[in-house]
Amino acid sequence: MPVELPLAEVVQPIHRLVTAQFLIATAVARHMIYRNSGVILTMTGSGVPTSGMGGAMAAWAAVDALSGQLARELGPYGIRVLWLQSNGVT
Repeated sequence: MPVELPLAEVVQPIHRLVTAQFLIATAVARHMIYRNSGVILTMTGSGVPTSGMGGAMAAWAAVDALSGQLARELGPYGIRVLWLQSNGVT
């Protein structure tokens, strides 16, 4: 049941994925800004939420939002930010 899903299990994948994507993107962006060009590519999942996924869907949505924000922040420096959404394999 959803009410039995601990908050920590929902928040953990969100925190881990967004933190990792942010740290990697900002680290490489520093070098790309110097060259005034570059591409940052992220990939997330998508689809219909199913039980047992914890915070995975929310994490993917957060990375999509982060990618959009990074694109707007880094675009003036010649850096493109692209993100792919995969529905996975059935």
